Amino acid sequence: MTHCRPLPNSQLFDFGRTPTLAPGATHRQLFAVTTDGIALAGWDGSRKAYKGGYSIGVHTGGRTAMAELPLEVAETITLSTIPPPRPN
Repeated sequence: MTHCRPLPNSQLFDFGRTPTLAPGATHRQLFAVTTDGIALAGWDGSRKAYKGGYSIGVHTGGRTAMAELPLEVAETITLSTIPPPRPN
């Protein structure tokens, strides 16, 4: 049986809200990027964080990211699986 590789995608894994800022003011917002946040579900029901490079985009409401941060997953990690059905 062959398995398809995951397709490139975009997904929301975290968000934050800043207080109302005066013009020119800044605010630091922290986010934790985990393997669970980038995991994809396969046809077999398993959830995996696949080996490879990812780009974490920071958006402020528009389509274009104001910052892009690289993330590298060194090896594919299986986070969960669904057990096979029991025989009748």
